[in-house]
Amino acid sequence: MTSTEIHSLLEKQKVYYRSGATIPVDFRIRQLKKLYQTVKKYQTEINDALKSALGKSHYEGFMCESGLVLTEISYMIKHTRKFAKRKTVRTPLAQFPSHSYKQPVPYGNTLIMSPWNYPFLLTLDPLTDAVA
Repeated sequence: MTSTEIHSLLEKQKVYYRSGATIPVDFRIRQLKKLYQTVKKYQTEINDALKSALGKSHYEGFMCESGLVLTEISYMIKHTRKFAKRKTVRTPLAQFPSHSYKQPVPYGNTLIMSPWNYPFLLTLDPLTDAVA
């Protein structure tokens, strides 16, 4: 990709985020379910690539990479609603009549940089958490 194409894609992503489509928890859970199904669907190809590039056996590829990613996605599917709940926090005395809370929401665009030794795991685990 050229620098111009990257900039254009980033701008499209920012516009999409600002539309508010990524805020609802149901949307994020649907995206995590799609990610889970995609990893399951291409598990053989993922393990073949890990074997070809890093010499990892299919067992090691599953146990140390794709299996852990599937576990993380499952965990986040089950817990995203809890993580996204509004949390009441202490209100400072100066704002006495008000009510204070923290509301976790997605930040927008995220850059994920992955090392070479566990490329699948260390790319998709942060992706999973960013989507959730």
